[in-house]
Amino acid sequence: MTEGEQLKFKAIKPEQHFTEPPPRFNEASLVKTLEEHGIGRPSTYAPIMHTIVERGYVRLEERRFYPTDLGRTVDQQLVKHFPGIVSVDFTAKMEDQLDSVAEGDADWKKVLSDFYVPFEETLAEADKAMGRVEVRSQETDEKCPKCGSKMSLRENRFGRYLACSGYPACKVTFPVDRNGQKIVPQETEEICPKCGKKMVLKVRGRVRFLACPAYPECKTTFSVDKDGVKIIRPAPEATEHKCVKCGRMMWKRIGKRGPFLACSGFPRCRNIKPFPKEGAEGEEAVPGKEKSEA
Repeated sequence: MTEGEQLKFKAIKPEQHFTEPPPRFNEASLVKTLEEHGIGRPSTYAPIMHTIVERGYVRLEERRFYPTDLGRTVDQQLVKHFPGIVSVDFTAKMEDQLDSVAEGDADWKKVLSDFYVPFEETLAEADKAMGRVEVRSQETDEKCPKCGSKMSLRENRFGRYLACSGYPACKVTFPVDRNGQKIVPQETEEICPKCGKKMVLKVRGRVRFLACPAYPECKTTFSVDKDGVKIIRPAPEATEHKCVKCGRMMWKRIGKRGPFLACSGFPRCRNIKPFPKEGAEGEEAVPGKEKSEA
């Protein structure tokens, strides 16, 4: 371009761009970020994922982590009262110090003393300043079909759901979609073998199943296939195997992949192991190698 040059109009291109938030963490991207900041070790990544989900700080939807109300509250309290500890720099530095202790280059007593003396003071201050925080549910205009009370929008590690505000007297709940809209169970022609009511098709996360509408008085449920057809599985059978984690009896159950052994202490103990093949001695389950059978 030069001074005085006449510019010729060619075209107008109307375009609109919106600032997009960064993508949510999944297991792979979270591990990558931990590695970049020097936090944790390969042996600790799996326990980290398990802990934040099991305690309800986040929930997994489509393999991505979504923070829960509980997780946000815990994060706010920790950052407010323990800013020096809940930080990337502190965690990475502590990892290096522990490595130095393991390699014999640092005195473990001094490392512990340098950490615990100021931490003890911070803990005492937080004990006085941190009040009891309640994660409140969000009241909605939805009415409970059983008692007429207002339904509240709650959240746990499995996702959001509507629950009757009259709990524990009334335990009616409904799953909700991403927009917070109630997902109504679909009535089917399947008859409950215990009470004779028509069973309904319910959804819990990615799992669909048939359930008796008289719950909690009647707790009959059935798994379904991808077409919603009832799958009948035999009742669990007692075996001579003992759970290596809690000592209870192991039951023989039938899952979608065939028979397997599961601890009779479920849900307190979720230990499972492959069912031993005929003529072969089954190996005991290794603690930590746990799976859930839908």
